[in-house]
Amino acid sequence: MGDACKPNEGTFRIAVIRCLLLWMVVSFSPIGDAAPPDQSGGSPHVDLALDQPRSRSFEQQIDWYALQQYATPHASVQQVSSEALLKDALKSPPSASKKSASNTGFLDFNLYPYTLVDSDNSLTINALANLPHGLQYFSLSNFGRDRTRGELEETVSLLTEQNLRWTPDWNLPLAAAAQVLLRTSDDNDVLRFGPRWAAHQTPLLDSPLQNFGIKYWVAFYAAQFDHAEGAQWQIEHVFLWKVFPELLDDRVYISGFADHNINHHGATSSTWVEETQLGVRVVDEWYLVAEQRYNGFRVGDESSLGLGIEYVIRFK
Repeated sequence: MGDACKPNEGTFRIAVIRCLLLWMVVSFSPIGDAAPPDQSGGSPHVDLALDQPRSRSFEQQIDWYALQQYATPHASVQQVSSEALLKDALKSPPSASKKSASNTGFLDFNLYPYTLVDSDNSLTINALANLPHGLQYFSLSNFGRDRTRGELEETVSLLTEQNLRWTPDWNLPLAAAAQVLLRTSDDNDVLRFGPRWAAHQTPLLDSPLQNFGIKYWVAFYAAQFDHAEGAQWQIEHVFLWKVFPELLDDRVYISGFADHNINHHGATSSTWVEETQLGVRVVDEWYLVAEQRYNGFRVGDESSLGLGIEYVIRFK
């Protein structure tokens, strides 16, 4: 990606990205009254639970994240959450249902007062917007802090993931995905492209997965541009499980993501980064959350745990 990707020009780069995203929203998304998304099958954190999410979510989302989610909205309000909306952005079903899903989305805030690793991220913000013409935008932002400087007072690291997905007007569970990853420190940003597959919308898999309230996406980022030596690529998994929604009144979800980094520049040829979040809705859109984390790049502190609260704002 060249010198333009260096973090010392990060402010300019982020400003350009935000301007492009704002232009897209203004151009494609007329503002108007919309109904709350239907969360029957979204993903929190990566794919919040819109009828199809934290990656990732709810899409969830964290479904997200991450979030989420990674989920497609409908008209009824159903409680799901975010970190699988994790990363995953929600994916609208093919054809006409795309129109009903446009102009919907969510904002998802996760605050973790307690983390097992002091420098771990203490605040995660996920955002998802289902736009017209089969477009979907999802972002995941992690803010880290040094707990030795004061509880939740000092932000020492930032990781933000910006995703744009396009699902053509066809009856296939596939979308084209582009991802920009921006991180603190030098020569640390990544640009990725590849197809994204929705397993829960695939014949033979859709019925059993949806019967258990599971949504699952896999993105194959075969084209990756970064500052590392050699060729790298990534397989990104995002999932959302709404746990017995009828029995538990749609109050409990498990969502998350797993990034499989292959042939990166380092000591090994395969490294995993994954998060799994359990969310329990307490009242309205407030959740208690517990998140298990693993980062294979963080030698010596690979495993961590985050405990906190989550608040979701859903858009019609």
